[in-house]
Amino acid sequence: MAYINTYAHNSFDGFKSVLTSIGAFFVSIGTTIGTASTMNGRVEYLRRLEAKTDEELDAMNLKRENLVHHVFRDLYYM
Repeated sequence: MAYINTYAHNSFDGFKSVLTSIGAFFVSIGTTIGTASTMNGRVEYLRRLEAKTDEELDAMNLKRENLVHHVFRDLYYM
């Protein structure tokens, strides 16, 4: 009596890993774009603050040397 073992290779597994890799690539692109746009807005806000006079900054309770910390306070602990 002879026995035959067969293994059916599921080609869907390979396809699934390719789709996962492609999806991860696009997620990383989206994350990068989102981070860049957020940073661009923060830099623009920092430029607007730097353009203010010392009197205007005093009215906002800000010091010129603390502007970067003020703008990025939720991202970095300084």
